[in-house]
Amino acid sequence: MIHAFFPFSVTYSYRNPFAQTLFGIAHASGGGFGTFAAFGGGFDVKLFHRLSWRPAQVEYLLTRFPEATTNRETQNGLRVSTGVVFHF
Repeated sequence: MIHAFFPFSVTYSYRNPFAQTLFGIAHASGGGFGTFAAFGGGFDVKLFHRLSWRPAQVEYLLTRFPEATTNRETQNGLRVSTGVVFHF
């Protein structure tokens, strides 16, 4: 099980929709560290001047952890989320 991600992000947005790429380090429950990458995007619906609703954000998530042998443990996942966005 993965406990935490430490991401570095590149986001492209010309208003709506948006696309983003995240790269970074993943920490597993066994104490090991690996790498991860996430590729995805979504769109926002403006509610007020500084408040938007994000009805959909979809990302493909790839994690790789080194093993004792030359093989790697690779995990593929799909993350779908929704939420509220505050604009500053």
